[in-house]
Amino acid sequence: MTTTFKIDQFVSITDVQRKIGEVTARLKEEDVVVLRNNKPDFVMVNVDSYKAMREALDFVEHYEIFETIRKRQDKKGAIISSSQMAERLLKRVKEVDKMRI
Repeated sequence: MTTTFKIDQFVSITDVQRKIGEVTARLKEEDVVVLRNNKPDFVMVNVDSYKAMREALDFVEHYEIFETIRKRQDKKGAIISSSQMAERLLKRVKEVDKMRI
């Protein structure tokens, strides 16, 4: 995904320092890309936009975790209890021990 900005969204770091009031007022309408040495250095966003981005990121992270769990369940079937897992592990250890002899 590519993010594009309009040319009027770019502001030099010097202008941010000199005109902080004007720059922060612009944040109500749009994000501001701050340039350092004529290269984008960071983006200023208002608090509501930042909160929305964090919520979206949290959702994506939780969704990825959910998908990982679902895929693992699909591979092996149903979820097993810890005692069943211990039994399987013990059985596997015994099989490996037999192979060593």
